[in-house]
Amino acid sequence: MPYEDLGAALGSATVLVVPHPASDYLHTAVPVKLLDSMAAGRPVVVTPRHETRLIVAHADAGRVAAGDGAARLGANGRRAAERDLDWRIVGERVADIVLERAGGER
Repeated sequence: MPYEDLGAALGSATVLVVPHPASDYLHTAVPVKLLDSMAAGRPVVVTPRHETRLIVAHADAGRVAAGDGAARLGANGRRAAERDLDWRIVGERVADIVLERAGGER
């Protein structure tokens, strides 16, 4: 996408994410994508890199996904996917609905 179109594209998002793995460099760098996201007026979710976290916290511009909270949310998503969203489970539900509407039984 041409850079001049980036602002409009970012501005159409509901939330933007700036994920960076832990590294000495990324703890001290200020990513341009963070600044672009904030300039677009969108809330951001960032990983806990030092400078990025400070900027987001100081501006109250989003959330830092880290530690126990991130692990808990990820585990919740995994459990929901296994329990409710597995294709076999979804397929069974769809089959039940189709058969019910057709007046049939399984």
